[in-house]
Amino acid sequence: MIKENEVIVSDRFSSIYFKEHYNELLKYLKSKYNVSYPALEILFESEDPIEPNKLLRESLDLIDLLLRNDYEMPRAYFFAVFPKDFNDVLSLILGGSSNIKVPLKEGLYELKGGFGYALLLKDGELIRELSEGEEINLGMISIKVFSRSCYDMMEKPLKTLVVFSLLAVRRRAKVKTSSSPTSFIIWRSPSFNREIVV
Repeated sequence: MIKENEVIVSDRFSSIYFKEHYNELLKYLKSKYNVSYPALEILFESEDPIEPNKLLRESLDLIDLLLRNDYEMPRAYFFAVFPKDFNDVLSLILGGSSNIKVPLKEGLYELKGGFGYALLLKDGELIRELSEGEEINLGMISIKVFSRSCYDMMEKPLKTLVVFSLLAVRRRAKVKTSSSPTSFIIWRSPSFNREIVV
């Protein structure tokens, strides 16, 4: 939440998906249902502050659309790294992510998830599509593919946006999103003797 060019309140919008995933979803909704969300598009394409009333209206409309049509929406895919044991605190804390990169001697593997797809790539080339429940072993790392309904994945981020929009109206402020420093998790194999970079 921004007021007079200063951040007055902040919260995490998403921990699994990134701005590009939400943009993908908005484009999908535009092509399938002929609906547009210009304020949300600006929110996910830039870091410009947005008037909260516009965000509030569009966020509520989007929640309503997803509730009504969730049965026909694409599944939301993401990945989780299985901890080796209960002492593997890092894996337990990180939970899931839509993008994971694993550098190995034979190349850079990447798992890319999103609304309607889960992909395994090697050095930027598609190896194959993945399905829910599948387990992938890359070096000493074991990763499982998960999916949730579109509404389940969007529910908490949109509710956060609704609450922040209401607060911004009350405080005469604006709302904006900022990207994290990275849009994926780089998982270093133990053979590299390096720690994870988030």
